Amino acid sequence: NQTIRIGLDVVDGLMNLVGELVLTRNQLLQQSEQQTSSEQGFQNNVLTRLSHLTTELQQTVMKTRMQPIETAWTKLPRIIRDISESLGKKIKLRQIGEDTELDRQVIEFIKDPLVHMVRNSADHGIETPEERKAAGKSETGTVTLKAYHHGGHIFIEISDDGKGIDPDKIRAKAIERGIVSQDEGQKLSPDQVLQLIFKPGFSTAEQVTNVSGRGVGMDVVKTNIEKLGGTVELHSKVGRGSTFVMKIPLTLSIVSSLLVQVSEQLFAIPQMAITEILNLRHQTNYKIEHIEGVDVLRWRNRLLPVIRLEDVLKIERNKPQQNSYIIILQLLNYSFGLAVDGIFDSQEIVVKPLSRMIEHIHLFSGSTILGNGQVVLILEPNSFNVQTEPVVEEKKNAHKKDHLRPKETLILIFKSGEQICAVPLALVSRIDEVLPSEISNIQGKPILLYRDQLIPILGYESFSEDQDIALPILLFSDRGYKLALKIDEIVDILESSTDIQLSTDSEGSLGTSIIQGRPVSLIDSQHFFKKAYPEFHKRSASGEKKLLKLLLLDDSKFFLNLITPLLSVSGFAVKTASSVDDAMNLCRLEEEPFHVIISDIEMPEKTGYDFITEIKGDERYESTPIIALSGKDSQEEIEKIKNAGFYEFVPKSDQQNLIRVLNHIQQEESQGAAHV
Repeated sequence: NQTIRIGLDVVDGLMNLVGELVLTRNQLLQQSEQQTSSEQGFQNNVLTRLSHLTTELQQTVMKTRMQPIETAWTKLPRIIRDISESLGKKIKLRQIGEDTELDRQVIEFIKDPLVHMVRNSADHGIETPEERKAAGKSETGTVTLKAYHHGGHIFIEISDDGKGIDPDKIRAKAIERGIVSQDEGQKLSPDQVLQLIFKPGFSTAEQVTNVSGRGVGMDVVKTNIEKLGGTVELHSKVGRGSTFVMKIPLTLSIVSSLLVQVSEQLFAIPQMAITEILNLRHQTNYKIEHIEGVDVLRWRNRLLPVIRLEDVLKIERNKPQQNSYIIILQLLNYSFGLAVDGIFDSQEIVVKPLSRMIEHIHLFSGSTILGNGQVVLILEPNSFNVQTEPVVEEKKNAHKKDHLRPKETLILIFKSGEQICAVPLALVSRIDEVLPSEISNIQGKPILLYRDQLIPILGYESFSEDQDIALPILLFSDRGYKLALKIDEIVDILESSTDIQLSTDSEGSLGTSIIQGRPVSLIDSQHFFKKAYPEFHKRSASGEKKLLKLLLLDDSKFFLNLITPLLSVSGFAVKTASSVDDAMNLCRLEEEPFHVIISDIEMPEKTGYDFITEIKGDERYESTPIIALSGKDSQEEIEKIKNAGFYEFVPKSDQQNLIRVLNHIQQEESQGAAHV
């Protein structure tokens, strides 16, 4: 037997001692930095060793406090059974990630919020068997619990496949109960309306029961989660279901933080909330602007609201404002900038509880002691919600939610004549240089002899073949056809969105977009293929086919960014998902089912095999062709993929083969062929 039982008070005491050791380590490191070089030497080696040992001891002790989240889920199956019997519903509970570990102290805090949200999903979300049958659903509803680690946080999702939350009903109830006025309620967007369920006293229940209707619950849930330094977010679609997402820290004892200064006062900000730090003195392209009396920052093609920390804390200055840094903070579904005077080093700090005299101030989550003995308050980023909401929602959408931002992809910027042009890099099969001697004029058309192949070259102007000048070219390949486009200069390769802001009638151009602050013409590669190959034009013209809706599932953001523009330009409507659960949610929420699904096989947590098992259980997708992508192309793997029920296997590296398979499916769709 390799385990022993230890009292929780012993573990907590050990954790406190490790916290004091971390503080002492920080003091020694700070004193060492202040010494002269002659006083250092051997002492530095000792301090480095001490620092490593302290970190290892801290991590080891942390493991003794970690418990699987399953301990917080033990009551939930019984609660679901009781609610099912009392309300006459059929409800199934799914648990995913029950072995995810987090601090015992955090588990104790989230038990009650979890219970309430599961009861809420079962009572308000899941319909009766008769209602579900009438809506074309299975009689048994599903409540899903999912937990996973990401970026130093624990994410817990509570979702259901019920009727969802109707914003109009929420709005009417909020006005009826006096939570908002009639005028305020009508101005709220659907997303803002959903947030009203977190207001004290709000309930949509018609009568009070032992399950719900007391008007107490979601406001307490939000308060308790925010006390942990976490956030809670709600997503819902009428008729499809709702999802609550809780984001909470892994531990509450020792956190990495950044020290910031405002008017000679120091404060600590947890690093988990920090996205980026901007130096306004050295980065001249960033500056704080004023729009309708509100401070905003132009950051990565977005307008972010900016809060000055001294205004929030009501710090009086003897000198005019001199904010030199802006810290970009990310709070689950939105970002904002926090303006401060200075920043110092980041360090691990031991979180101490606030004194009772100031514990009611929600701007702070705790305090800590620095190496020099100075007491510093720890800022609570979630407390700035109240400060940013008017800016985010009322100032003409100066800030937009991240999931509404256009997707970014790799873009090739090049110069052609006097014009700056761009094309998604995924569409370019090769960038190369050729000599004029390799170009021939055949029947009035320039042809390039490239690797023993004759390829049409466009954008070529005649000049002496004797000139020994290498010409940069872009090679394109589509459905077995190849062509080269002569350009003047490669300018850059960067990551950007390709939103067309000005349409054009010019041949060979899709329109004009803004990339990194400059207008750029997006070229239409399909136009060049039609120009170079008459049969390509006829083939395209004869194929005014139904636009295929695709779902692309892959856990690699790089691969999604690489392949999505290729599929879009090839004439398909594409949506993407980075996990099996995200893909299943998209399939359920989509009013018109996807025509084709492309799924990676090798994914963490759930694989492509898990996905095809789940999706084939949905009546709407029983006959949908699902294409498998894999980096493994052994005969054994291909047989396994086909036996699992996939329509076709395509190697991940063979993008043109993927297009060919999709064109074949599209041709079958246009002919009304049934997929098996």
